[in-house]
Amino acid sequence: MGKVKSYGESRGFKKLIDRKWKADEIDGWEMTAIAAYVLKAKGAYRVPSKDEKLFLFMIFKNIKWVDTIRN
Repeated sequence: MGKVKSYGESRGFKKLIDRKWKADEIDGWEMTAIAAYVLKAKGAYRVPSKDEKLFLFMIFKNIKWVDTIRN
């Protein structure tokens, strides 16, 4: 995430620099999209939560097929 912070610093993007700020789900998706772009991710996902105020987002950098058939 250091690369994402540096990206924000070089562009004066306060939300990428500050550690905490009030955000909603849209902010979460926007920050996830920027992180995915900067880190060259292959995908993103929002983890479901019963708490409507808690959001957890992830990016995926390496995606591999898993062989689920065991001999």
